Amino acid sequence: MTGGEWARRPALRRRRRTNPALVDLVVGACREAGFESLPGPSPGSLQDTLAGIGTRPLWTVV
Repeated sequence: MTGGEWARRPALRRRRRTNPALVDLVVGACREAGFESLPGPSPGSLQDTLAGIGTRPLWTVV
């Protein structure tokens, strides 16, 4: 996928207050790639996260 394709998909990611280092890393990497990540729903368990990705056009870092 290109940066533009990633940019159009919301990202499942923790709220910043839960894991600021990870959120900053992901947001920074997206900016370096030339796009702003769209915030998606905050994931629950790993199983919920994988189910969400399987049913909607979302992405996440696992």
